[in-house]
Amino acid sequence: SGLVEEGVRQGICSTKYPETVIEMTILYANTAFDDLNMAGLSRKQQERKIAGFIYNMERLLGMEEGSLQDAIMPIFRQNLYNRKHKIRLSIIFSAITDRQSVDAERNMGWI
Repeated sequence: SGLVEEGVRQGICSTKYPETVIEMTILYANTAFDDLNMAGLSRKQQERKIAGFIYNMERLLGMEEGSLQDAIMPIFRQNLYNRKHKIRLSIIFSAITDRQSVDAERNMGWI
C-alpha cells in the first residue's frame, strides 16, 4: 500500500482505504488475467476486459477517468499478448506514482 499512500500524499489519487484498494486489485487481477481466463477471449474481448480493469482502478483510487490508461495499457499489452511474464502488480502501482520506476523495470527486463 506504500505506493498508493505515496500517490495520496502527492495528490495523484484519493482513497481512505489504500490497503483495500491493493487487496481488491490483486485478488481480481490474479483471477481475471490468468491464462485460463484470458485464453478463450479474442483480442477485442481482452482489450475490453483490460479497459474495464483500468477504469475501475481509477474509480477505486479516486482518479480522473483515463488518467491511468497510457501508463498501464502498455504493461498489459506486453505481458498478456507476448506471454513473456506474469503481470507484476507492483509495476502497475508504480505507474501511478512514478513513471521512472516502470521504465527502470522495463530496462532491466522485468517487464
